[in-house]
Formats: sequence, structure tokens, C-alpha cells
Amino acid sequence: MGDSHSGADGFVRLLDAAKSGDASAQQKLWLMVEDLVKMQVRKILKDPVNLDDDVQDVYCRAFDKDKIATCEAPNEQQWRAWVSTITHHAAIDIGKKRRRRRHAPIQPGSTPGIQPPAPSGERPSEQARRHELVQDVEAAIRDLDELDQRIAIRQAGECLVA
Repeated sequence: MGDSHSGADGFVRLLDAAKSGDASAQQKLWLMVEDLVKMQVRKILKDPVNLDDDVQDVYCRAFDKDKIATCEAPNEQQWRAWVSTITHHAAIDIGKKRRRRRHAPIQPGSTPGIQPPAPSGERPSEQARRHELVQDVEAAIRDLDELDQRIAIRQAGECLVA
């Protein structure tokens, strides 16, 4: 295939190769838009901690074989516009998903298996610290989606009993 991807014909050939699953072509197309995607995701979600994961999500959406098959961009400018639209919608979806997670069904004190057994002769200060630790774990678990909550509760219970 070579590196003759200059001009509109070269771009169309590059896009066609990416649509066929050519990883090198996909990488070249991604490099054209990666900074744009990062900037757009950072602006919409304002979440620097999850920026790389969010950008990866956009990449997966853009290069999904069914999604990229719909791209008819004749040049790099139209490619950037197409990816920008996907990025915008993906970032909104990610934001909605995160807001739903914040309203997860877990209630304080309702995490079976997290409360470690109290050692005999435990001092009041140790009891208070243990109670504080349980509250911190519960607060962290509330930020997870329902499936991750169940996994975290199970793992926390196993760690505290072991």
C-alpha cells in the first residue's frame, strides 16, 4: 500500500484500508484526530482522571467495523468532522453513564460482607477507626456501577475475612 496517502485519493485509499481492518491505516487516521478528540473530551467531560479511558472509548466507537463503514469522508477535514461528531456523542453518553452511577442503589451500612468481625478486646479507638474505614469503603463503592459494586463488595469481604 505504501505511504502515498497525500491528496484526496490517497486519503480515500487510507480510509478504505481502515474500513477493511488494516491496523496501520487505522493508526494513521487516529493520529490525524487524536489531539482533537482529547481536547473535545476534556472540554465536555472535565474529567482529567479518566481522560485516557474516555479517549479510548471514542477510539473504539470510531473504529467499530459497523461505525467506520458508514464514514464517507473524502478528505482529512471531513474525517475530522466525522470523528468530532462521534466524540461529541460519545462524551455525552459517557457523562450520562457517570451521572447514573452516582445514583447507585447502595445505601450506607448495607454492604454485607464488608463489616469485619470485631476482634475481642478491641479498644474504642480501634472500633472507631474500623467504623471509619467501612464508611470510606462504602462511599467509594457507591461511585461504582451496580455490577462493579457487587464485585467490590465481594472482594472487600474476602480481604477483611482473610
